[in-house]
Amino acid sequence: MKPANLRLLLAVALFAGWIGWLVYLVRSSGATAAVVLSRPQFLVSSLDVIADVQEIDTDPAEVTIREVLWPTGKEAKELVHKEITVSRLSECRDDWVGPREYILPLARFGEKGYQVVPLPRSPGFPSGRPRIYPATPEARRQLQEIRKPEGLLLSVDRQAKAED
Repeated sequence: MKPANLRLLLAVALFAGWIGWLVYLVRSSGATAAVVLSRPQFLVSSLDVIADVQEIDTDPAEVTIREVLWPTGKEAKELVHKEITVSRLSECRDDWVGPREYILPLARFGEKGYQVVPLPRSPGFPSGRPRIYPATPEARRQLQEIRKPEGLLLSVDRQAKAED
């Protein structure tokens, strides 16, 4: 066998071994898709909560609020441990991993209900579907990093007063 062919065979064997090792690492680590929060979605929402979502098949669905992340205030604290009506949860099937706690970016919808905020329009792209996120420690950390403008809180308060 010529030395060039031997080097080629050795390179192919090393490459195949390397690919095999990478496949083994991926399979053995139990890697799952990372949850990445959509910052624009949370910047346009008027209520960010962690809620216990048991089912999404009905529209609207009832969820129990475990924690109000934004806004902070007396009215927000009153929502903790209460059931609220949320529309558009049925559109979040791709994000649904079963009954558990989810991070929900919400906006007022009707008299006493809320809806999951869809992804806002971006230049060149239409508005996206609504998204919900499993309340994992990583997702909570990402949400803490999202800073909403102070003026947004004032406009949300004015909008709520206008609806009343």
